[in-house]
Amino acid sequence: MRAVSVGAVLMVALTLLPLAAAAADAETTLQEGIVALRVGKFRESLKHLDRALGQATAARADRTLLGRVQKQRGIVLAVVKRMDEAEQAFIEALKHDPLVVLERGEAKSSIMSLFEGVRQRSGGRLEVTADRPGAEVRINGRPRGLTPYAGKVAVGRHRVMLTLGGRYRYEATVVMQVAGKLKVTGKLEVVSGAPAARGKKPPAAHGRADSGWRLPVWTLVTGGVALAALGVGLGMGASASSAYDEWETTTDPARFDELKDTVHQRETLANVMFGVAGGLAVAAVVVYFLVDRPAARADRKEAAVRLRPGPLGVDLTVRF
Repeated sequence: MRAVSVGAVLMVALTLLPLAAAAADAETTLQEGIVALRVGKFRESLKHLDRALGQATAARADRTLLGRVQKQRGIVLAVVKRMDEAEQAFIEALKHDPLVVLERGEAKSSIMSLFEGVRQRSGGRLEVTADRPGAEVRINGRPRGLTPYAGKVAVGRHRVMLTLGGRYRYEATVVMQVAGKLKVTGKLEVVSGAPAARGKKPPAAHGRADSGWRLPVWTLVTGGVALAALGVGLGMGASASSAYDEWETTTDPARFDELKDTVHQRETLANVMFGVAGGLAVAAVVVYFLVDRPAARADRKEAAVRLRPGPLGVDLTVRF
């Protein structure tokens, strides 16, 4: 007997709710810090960003959010001429998210140059080899020599291309971490004129074929609820974004406070629904492999489905 407990799924979802709410708070506090920076309130901005960093860390938020918070801290610290701290904040941002960038208009050119310098100095070692000796190495379109190649590259995404005699070629995209080390081994392939590979006849199936396909009901139900939760989350996120745009432009103090609460509430609800959708998506995968997968039904002699009250809700028991 195998049992899938709906109560267990609910427990997972409820565990995610506080973390999702804390992550939403961190996002709201981050936006408050960005707004304060735009109007020249640098001390207030730094306080918001420090609080956002604490909230995101406590919420075990995704590394992208942590990288954004540290990037904004670095900008503010550079504005107030605390350069050593600004560089350290930029390093931490790149540690959390090696793909974080300073977009044009986010900061002055001097701060953008500071960030780029940190990105270059904090990079790692890239080693490139090929299955044919003497291949030309290009990184981000710039020639770097022949294989075997080893050199330092900046933190972030890089495009590696190998060519040999105009006939063979290999391409790959890599992401360098702070003080990281990457090895790329290229398998050069003929660029053009190579004969088409002959297809192989698929091996004959072993065992008895299933007499008929059955609709994976429980997987579809669980997945459908997950998609519904995701849809609600996306809708609330879009609504929060619209309210936030109005919040940035309003000059009415009463409307400003009202919109601030609205943004926070809708962002929180959106993150809660994302957490629920994630928990249900995991549950759908579990249900498929335990209940609806054809192999799980191949040797089934007796099937029974029973719903009964459980300690955390309703227990779904499937016997097979």
